[in-house]
Amino acid sequence: MELFSQLHKEGATVVVVTHEEDIAAFTDRVLRFSDGQLLSDTLNCHSRLSESNTDHSQGKEETDAH
Repeated sequence: MELFSQLHKEGATVVVVTHEEDIAAFTDRVLRFSDGQLLSDTLNCHSRLSESNTDHSQGKEETDAH
């Protein structure tokens, strides 16, 4: 995850696909899908990477995509 963090810090867009909540905890944004449908698009203001690399003081935003 440190490599992804460094790439992101340098301006790259990093997309991680996972079923693991502990991996998703490192991301700034979480999109949840089920059966090919977008269920939610959430900003992760408690991202492990955000806390260690940048100051993201914005709140959590969630969009219902049903």
